[in-house]
Amino acid sequence: MKTVRKILPAALALAALLLAMLLLKGRGVAHPSPTDPASAELTATSPPAKTRERSSSSKPSPLVGMTITDAAKAEEWAAKLSRNEHEYAQRLTDLRHLRKAEVIEFKTIAENASRLSTDQLPLTLSLPSFGGGSMEVTFDHLAIDGPAGGTMAGKIVGQPDSTVVLGFHNGETSGVIEGPGKIVFLDAFDQEVAILRELDAEAHAKDFECDCMLHQSQREHQPR
Repeated sequence: MKTVRKILPAALALAALLLAMLLLKGRGVAHPSPTDPASAELTATSPPAKTRERSSSSKPSPLVGMTITDAAKAEEWAAKLSRNEHEYAQRLTDLRHLRKAEVIEFKTIAENASRLSTDQLPLTLSLPSFGGGSMEVTFDHLAIDGPAGGTMAGKIVGQPDSTVVLGFHNGETSGVIEGPGKIVFLDAFDQEVAILRELDAEAHAKDFECDCMLHQSQREHQPR
């Protein structure tokens, strides 16, 4: 009887040890280690969610490359780029004095967000232009308005008489580019696409003329 009492605790301890080993082995099967081939295969075939989102959004908008140079096609252009009646009316107004317009990819501000700091001024950025071209602009003014918005101002490199003013908010950018006898508007459309519009600068300026003394004086000093 004494012998049984001595053996019983040892047997119970051995059984508990075996049970613990079985449980640990079961856990290892359910959760493979990082060096396990099964784990490596799972990682390779299941990319992070952010990667999948980025690849799907990298496809260019079907609107990119859409152009217009004939004001007679303004209604067709406005219809394709409008989501409601208000936008439709605004698109038609935007095409007054049209020279040309194009839908372009525009991610410049988002791609350079880490460089948008007053400590890094002047800052030169490459802005997309018509027909897949680009223009280098040096910005010497930056005002941040909240975590996702602000304004920038500068000049086209090599064109001291030019003026570039951009406003950005939540990834969308709009602005105006002016030079002697030239004016181009950048209209925000969404976070990756914008509309470039070049207008007849002289005709556009006349829309804002009035009979006040300032404009009368300017007209008198203009060469005839």
